[in-house]
Amino acid sequence: MQCKKCHYMLWNVQSRECPQCGTAFLHSQYHFPRNNIQFACPHCNQRYIGTSAKGHLAPPEFDCQKCKSHISMDEMMVIPRASGPRHPGRPMRCVNCEYPLWRLPSRQCPECGTPFRPSDFEFVPTAVEFACPHCDKRYYGTGPGGHLSPSDFDCAGCNQRIHMDEMVLFPAPGVDEEKIGVPQAAWLDRKRRGFFMSWFSTIGSSLVAPGRLIKSVPVKSSLQSAWWFALLVHVPVVLFGLIVLVVMPVAFAFTFSGGRLGWVGSLGVGLGVALFCTFVGTSFIVALWGTVTHGMLRLITQPVAGARRTYQAICYSAGANIIAAVPICGAYTCAIWWMISAVIMVKEGQRVSGWKAAISVLMLPALCLLFAIAGDFRFHSSVSIEISTPTRQNEALQITESLLAYAEDRDGRFPNHAIQLIVDSYVSAGDFVTPATNTLTEDVSFAGSTLARFSLQSTASQTVTAAQAAADLPERTIAHRVGDFVFTYHGIDPETADPRLWLVVVSPDPDTNDTPIAGSPHRVGTLSGSVTEVKPAAMPTTLASQNRLRQSEGLPPLPDPTTVTHDAPAVAPKPEPDTSP
Repeated sequence: MQCKKCHYMLWNVQSRECPQCGTAFLHSQYHFPRNNIQFACPHCNQRYIGTSAKGHLAPPEFDCQKCKSHISMDEMMVIPRASGPRHPGRPMRCVNCEYPLWRLPSRQCPECGTPFRPSDFEFVPTAVEFACPHCDKRYYGTGPGGHLSPSDFDCAGCNQRIHMDEMVLFPAPGVDEEKIGVPQAAWLDRKRRGFFMSWFSTIGSSLVAPGRLIKSVPVKSSLQSAWWFALLVHVPVVLFGLIVLVVMPVAFAFTFSGGRLGWVGSLGVGLGVALFCTFVGTSFIVALWGTVTHGMLRLITQPVAGARRTYQAICYSAGANIIAAVPICGAYTCAIWWMISAVIMVKEGQRVSGWKAAISVLMLPALCLLFAIAGDFRFHSSVSIEISTPTRQNEALQITESLLAYAEDRDGRFPNHAIQLIVDSYVSAGDFVTPATNTLTEDVSFAGSTLARFSLQSTASQTVTAAQAAADLPERTIAHRVGDFVFTYHGIDPETADPRLWLVVVSPDPDTNDTPIAGSPHRVGTLSGSVTEVKPAAMPTTLASQNRLRQSEGLPPLPDPTTVTHDAPAVAPKPEPDTSP
């Protein structure tokens, strides 16, 4: 659309004469790209698209739809259509009319007058020469996006301060213009390629060619678009792979609504909850991972691009998560594949060495793994304490209360043997062993039986066995063991004795456990009905204090509870004979 005499651009000209030289012209004398030119009504500015083979209006004359005036194509104003076809990979083309912008000192398209800046385009590094507008000194674009780095500097030829956006651009010698531009990622060209084709193509590139994919993503491209890609990858994962994310919310919604929603409504609610949780979780992971990765990059090296590039790498590498839709092994495989793709993309996108990219990308997964291992180790190392703290105390309290209830029901008499508590239904056989130890009911023996067999006997047989167990205790017994409990109530009058006296001590059976078990504390039930904890290191001092109290009550001293076994109850020494005259 140039004047045939002076080559003046005739776009947006209302008259039919060239403003430069006055030469008359008609639109019908020119050919235009089909569907790429707008013809504006000279009366109301209503616009029409040229759809004929020559890009003309068909028919060339008609009544305007808006103002009803009779108009012809030659009296209308011609405007390039801003949404004309694009050519990804062909840089320095006007975004409005695709006119080539090479070798132009001005910053406006000579075809349509649209302004532009070289920094609006991206190139293959070293494929473009930037010429000083004053002395024609040329520089190669080696920075991110094939730009100059730094973007402004003093020219080495004329010493004038220049900026990349005011320089004249030339394809480097021997470089094909068609190969200068960075091919645009399919996801960023989805308007032309179609949504699903672009989505599948980008996922495939993320899986098998992550380096090439990140190179096809302009540094200045929308981070929001990259984020949406990462989120949408997980839609089929939720729908086909992670069934639990659907089934559980569906069941919850159905139950919560009392069945009023029905399974169809519950399915919709469940899918909505699953997708919402997935989107929120993915956004959090991408944000945290990108922040940690870029922070590490800044610590160990100098990335060529900003945090946007790092987030783009994390988002587009998420395409590997499509593997999670594969049952069983998909969830584990996709995590590894995602990390590998992310490392490659960060390496290529930020132009750092492979090991620096790996350290930066894998830092967050490594920290998560270490925390998981540490938490697991802490859980297993403290499981006996975690269980024993509430459980042993509860079990010690249960046994203590059972002894006191037994004595109250029998006029202040404790059982001859603690096994009698089972016979009279105060406790069960399993209450004599604690989950924190290795002791089993099969290991607890007495009167030719075990706790396991004793629990299966009839009440009459249990009565006989309990009587035999009491008879087997030696004379002057002061403490006997049943499982993980040492009973020290022998000789204590519950109505008159000091309430601080010990009735029972929770102490792991030394026949089936190491002594002591990993510093496990003892639990002591007293005549007052309370339970106290005694650390292993404090046991000698606490036992000595208890024995002084026992001495004041006329009771023989107790030995270390860990020395009391099923076969060796604690026995008071024989009184020395009276030798006085």
